[in-house]
Amino acid sequence: MNRALTAYRLKGALVSFALLNLIVLWVTCFNPFAPKLGEISSNLNVFLTAQQTPEEVLSNFQFAYTLKDSLVYRDVLDDDFVFVYRDLDNDVFLSWGKEEDVTATVGLFNNFTVINLVWNSTNFISYSLDSTTAEISKGFILSLGHEIRITGEALFSFKMNIENNIWKITRWVDKSII
Repeated sequence: MNRALTAYRLKGALVSFALLNLIVLWVTCFNPFAPKLGEISSNLNVFLTAQQTPEEVLSNFQFAYTLKDSLVYRDVLDDDFVFVYRDLDNDVFLSWGKEEDVTATVGLFNNFTVINLVWNSTNFISYSLDSTTAEISKGFILSLGHEIRITGEALFSFKMNIENNIWKITRWVDKSII
């Protein structure tokens, strides 16, 4: 009887050990901060850059939108970032700061399975004399899901951190037409 009880306990311990390992494996593979699985945009030609130029910042911006990566998105924005848009109903310009913009963008990421951002023509690029600030006006097409398509122009202002040569967006004026 003791031998049967010992074998039963050993089997129970092995099953418990196996279940514990499965749980640990599942928990370590699960990332609650990763974007939800779903359709990936057809715009697969996106990659992360070191943000050594304003153009590289816009590449990371596109990466963040396409892959719905809020951490990359947050990293392209300067701490003093301001988003400006036109309220067409009241014909006024409104703005908000970095935290409000990140919150709104995370909501956008969570509400659409597919997000596709395509940069179109560059209307102009302007650098300051000391090359630490810049402005770029760029056309874009933003597709949200399969139903919504926003075509517009965005005016971005950039600032370079002199210590690490990393550029970030300080201002985004959205001139979109929905």
